[in-house]
Amino acid sequence: MIDQALIEKNIDSLGKGWIALLEVPAESLTEAEIVSLKALVDRNIFCIVLSGTKPYTSLLQFYNGLSLDTNKIAVIDCVTGTSKQNVEGKVWYMDGPNALTQISIAMSGAICNGGEDKAVLVDTLTSFLMHNKTEIFVRFAHSLVTKARINGASCLLLSVDDTMSRETRAEIVQLCDKVISVHDKL
Repeated sequence: MIDQALIEKNIDSLGKGWIALLEVPAESLTEAEIVSLKALVDRNIFCIVLSGTKPYTSLLQFYNGLSLDTNKIAVIDCVTGTSKQNVEGKVWYMDGPNALTQISIAMSGAICNGGEDKAVLVDTLTSFLMHNKTEIFVRFAHSLVTKARINGASCLLLSVDDTMSRETRAEIVQLCDKVISVHDKL
């Protein structure tokens, strides 16, 4: 079970424009995403979910079932596998999780659009690493984090415990202000 207070305490302690890696067991990934997203939306932060695990339609049903304010959530869907933008501007469909240039362009538009507080939630590093060469994905992650920092947006990178090599994890950790493990105690 994910300690919601732990996630909230870490988010609150970081201020604005933070970058964090959240490491969770595989069986807790969905719960960690929900708890994190709820904590951000409850703080009136507009969330951009970069989804490499679930299609937009499933996410929307799921979010509505949890009574999350979907007006505070946009999704970059890398699962559905078609290249188009929804007319409401709440979803961008990518060709797949390996379409990093396309994802980067959509992310630039999403982060730079509007003046409200924003956070990017990457679900999950693990899924993107399965579809991309490690060194290319690490460069993409660096670019994503840099865009977020330049635009004052926060970024939460979700990762399944022990799925990255030590070297890859070390490179990702260097980009972060904080590493949060659900195994930590308050």
